[in-house]
Parts: sequence; structure tokens; C-alpha cells
Amino acid sequence: MSSLPARIFVSYRREDTSGYAGSLSRELIERFGRDEVFMDLGNIEGGEDFERRIKAAVEGCHVLLVMISPQWLLRMKEKSRWFRAKDERNWVIFEIETALKSGVHILPVFVHGAQMPSAHELPTSLNALSLIHGMEVGDLNWEADVYKVIKRIEELFDEPRKARQRQTKEREVPPAVPRQPAAPTVPVERVLFDSVAGLFRAAVFIAVVIIVVVLWNYPQKAKGIFESVQGIFVSPKPQPSPFRMSDVFPRPTPTLTPFRMSDVFPRRPTPMPSPVPTKGNPSLTPK
Repeated sequence: MSSLPARIFVSYRREDTSGYAGSLSRELIERFGRDEVFMDLGNIEGGEDFERRIKAAVEGCHVLLVMISPQWLLRMKEKSRWFRAKDERNWVIFEIETALKSGVHILPVFVHGAQMPSAHELPTSLNALSLIHGMEVGDLNWEADVYKVIKRIEELFDEPRKARQRQTKEREVPPAVPRQPAAPTVPVERVLFDSVAGLFRAAVFIAVVIIVVVLWNYPQKAKGIFESVQGIFVSPKPQPSPFRMSDVFPRPTPTLTPFRMSDVFPRRPTPMPSPVPTKGNPSLTPK
């Protein structure tokens, strides 16, 4: 027999749930082993202090199974009155009270369609039991119901290991860096518009720089370029002709002849000299 306390304690009342408690204990022994399941009749030897043995077993277990039938509450109240009259202890109430004080996991198991009593129906020391969710086992689906109970017990067994793993991870993992608030989402259209606007501003800036450099280094050439551009984009304004009366009332233009003295003082014609005959010109020989 193992010196370690059993991890599963089966609490039952012999008058109404001893059959289900015995069958369920056999299933638990097949799954977890004989040393892991405690029942008062099979685990308390002769000569042992019953109260001390029950208290040590409840405080040392990991899960307390409370077998509840439809007559469980009624029988418990009747026994409580009888035990008070005899000045003896109600062991079912003692087991549940000890488990509640020790922080042991309590798993109610309902048989024959029983339900959890309300808090005002239970003794004051067992009010917390009414808040614990239980599981049901029955003859119709015995194997499936027992399987669910075993799986739940395994989960309760595994909780300390998971708690140790969580503590180890918390010690190993460095403190998390506080997350910065997420930047507001910008629409795609706005991003494209800002990109095009930025390219346009850059192109304008480069063009201005080129124009300033040309004007600074080549003033004459810049003046010619400016005039050419001005001639393209700015057409010269037609100048209005001055108003003249002659355009409305035309007059004849007098013809002026040049002034000559001969027109005032006529002169005599100068006689031409007669030609002198020569030998070489027979036409000039007198006849």
C-alpha cells in the first residue's frame, strides 16, 4: 500500500448510492490504479482512528467525488437530526466541509436524475457546494458517462502541471513592450494623390532652378528665349491709326513742277558753228 494519499476520494451515503459508488470506484481503479482511489470501507484498516483517517485522506486528495441521489438531501437531514440526538458526527457533511476548507476540487456526481440542491436547502457550512457544477452518470449510458468523469478528473490532475508551466514561462519571457497605438489607415486614393502631387512639386522646383541658372549665366540668351516665348503666347496688339480729315474728305494733290529761270527769263539760242572741211571728211567739202 502506497504511503502517499490517494488523489481521488469517493464520498457517498451507504443507504442510497453505495452501488454506484462501488461501480465507479472500480472503473477509476482500472484507469488510475488502486492506490489513487480512496473509499472508506476498502482503505481504512482495523484499529485506525476513523475521523483522523478520513480527514487526512480528504486533505491529501486532489478530487473529491460527491455521489448525490434524489434522496441524498433528505437522508442527510434525517441523519443529521439522528447524529445530533446521539451527539455523533455526520461523516458526509464532515467530508465535504473538510474539502471546502482545504481547497480540494469537488466534483458532484448525480445518479438517478438527481439535481444539485439550492443553497437555502443545504446546511450553512455547505452553501458553497450549490455553486459547483456536477456531472451525471446513469445505467443507460454508463460507459460514456464514466468516460466523461474520468476525462474531467484527468484535467483536474493536469492543472498543477499547467500552472507550473505558466509560471515558468512568465519567469522566462521578458516583459512585453507596450504596443504603440496603430497609425490611422490612409485610403489608397489619398496615397496616390500625395505621390503625384509630390512628383509635380519636385518637377516644378527643378524647372525653376534651371530657369534661374540660365538667367544668371546667359542673360542675352535668356532674353531671346523670353521674347520667343512671349511671341508665342502673347500676340502684339494692333496700334490704331490716327484720324485724318483727308480719309473722310479726300482732296486732289497739286502737282508741283520744278522752278527754272528759263521760264522767267528766256534766252536766245546759241548759233552752232559751221563745220570745217577736211581732207579726211569729203562730206564736208564745199560744192
